[in-house]
Amino acid sequence: MQRVRELRLLRGMSQEDLGRAIGCTGSFISQVERGVALPQPRRLVKLAKVLGTTVEDLLADNVPDRASPRVASRAAGTDA
Repeated sequence: MQRVRELRLLRGMSQEDLGRAIGCTGSFISQVERGVALPQPRRLVKLAKVLGTTVEDLLADNVPDRASPRVASRAAGTDA
């Protein structure tokens, strides 16, 4: 969740500061930022609130990108 890192740094917070604010450890925040762990829904809501954003914004970078044009053109029967 790269967005967590971006917003945390914009607010001048350490991973430990953010962890304390939402009731977890700085190590867990590190795992979240690296995409190794995903907070439970209740903690995700707290995270969004502390960072001044929405849960949707935090999760947006975890949505897979659409298929590349080459893959899409193959599916349509043409080759780009």
